[in-house]
Amino acid sequence: MKDKNIYLEKGIGKLEFGQSEDDVKQILGQPDEMDTMEHEDGSTSLHLMYYDLGLYLSFDSEEDFTLSDIEVDSDDFVLDNVIRVGSTKDELLVYLKKKGYTDPYVEDVSTEEDPDMELIAIDDLGVNFWLQEGEINSIQVSPADC
Repeated sequence: MKDKNIYLEKGIGKLEFGQSEDDVKQILGQPDEMDTMEHEDGSTSLHLMYYDLGLYLSFDSEEDFTLSDIEVDSDDFVLDNVIRVGSTKDELLVYLKKKGYTDPYVEDVSTEEDPDMELIAIDDLGVNFWLQEGEINSIQVSPADC
């Protein structure tokens, strides 16, 4: 995967929301692991994990099993040549402010197993930044909420 740019509301590189599982496999090859999850509401999700790339993809039954969520935990992927896994909370907040998002949703999501975890989300852009100890440890993108 050459293009590792994060395109908000669109996807990452050649991976675009709405693509089929087969489309994704033509781009990335076979995943390291696949998993299916059934949700309480009766919907189902298919997850493809590409560990070497630090890339995790979800396909939901509510979206006809098309690509609906991408999460990265590798610093190879970058948003606007500025934000990536490893960027600090301060760097992220400065970036968001420059983009006009001065009041992002921020939540402490710490647990006993993962202390000092935080979520910073911009629902209008379909992006979640997961931070641990003040640094981004994963970026999750999906189609924006309308």
